[in-house]
Amino acid sequence: MVFLFEKEIRPLFNLSQAISSSALPDFEAYNFGPFAKTVYADLEFLQSLGFIEVRRTDADTKSETESLEEDHWMETEGADDKPDTDYDEDVMLPYRYSLTRTGEEFVREELLPNLVDEQLQALEEFKARCTSVSLNTLLKYVYTKYPESAKNSEIRNKVLGK
Repeated sequence: MVFLFEKEIRPLFNLSQAISSSALPDFEAYNFGPFAKTVYADLEFLQSLGFIEVRRTDADTKSETESLEEDHWMETEGADDKPDTDYDEDVMLPYRYSLTRTGEEFVREELLPNLVDEQLQALEEFKARCTSVSLNTLLKYVYTKYPESAKNSEIRNKVLGK
């Protein structure tokens, strides 16, 4: 979602002057598509502030793609080809991230009042599009629209049905 937000939603917010591109995640094509280790550091930071909670997904509700990704992470722990990561194993996929009451209050009181109706609508539509489909569907969209992000994917052919 962060990758898609950066590519498709951020430009609608006209933030290029307010936020330096060096402050944004630097996504690279990796084993399952776009990857940026800073996203995990940011998640840990928000969790430490009490803004988000992280819950492990139920094994019965994981898609095959999510299971493959989790298996890969576990099998390659410490492998030479794995990016240097500073994040804790407990923040890896497949986990569900959601706002806590504190996070919701911060968003409602500090962030939403600064957005115009068109921005709010864009965020709502983006969230609905991303959360109403499976991980496999999201990956297929990303791999198709941003093929450079899938060039190193180990599951590209399977996701694209090739």
